[in-house]
Amino acid sequence: MMAMREESKRILLVDDSRDSADVMAELFHYMGHETQRAYEGIDALAIAAWFSPQVIIPDLSMPNMDGLAVSRALRRMPNVCDAAIIILTGFWGRTAAAAEKRGVDLVMMKPANLENVLSGMHAVIRMRQQGSGAAGWRPSAWPPASAGSGLPARR
Repeated sequence: MMAMREESKRILLVDDSRDSADVMAELFHYMGHETQRAYEGIDALAIAAWFSPQVIIPDLSMPNMDGLAVSRALRRMPNVCDAAIIILTGFWGRTAAAAEKRGVDLVMMKPANLENVLSGMHAVIRMRQQGSGAAGWRPSAWPPASAGSGLPARR
């Protein structure tokens, strides 16, 4: 696990799996980041309104409001429209194409380890700071299939 301290970010984790959201939040908190979590998409919108996250990491598959719908709604909110959005999914399919239309910056396959998520997060933040943002580049899969964990994706 990475032990270096970095510039603190406000990170919103959105996952209907409480265990996944809680573990990720604790790991990011340990790394020095400020975190909030939402277990439903609609709650993510309410939290984003007052928390103003710089990074939002929703799960793709959630009941009622999936990660793509959450991302689209967040892009319309003035205080978070420029946040980095990284979708986590165990289902690849047409996710990247659909994600691009919703303003998602990066799609990552589950299971995703912390180092890969941090690398992806930093890459997205760099692209956004350089002015590329969601309008200037396409979401991609990270890590590449050849660099996967060797574990099957969550179903």
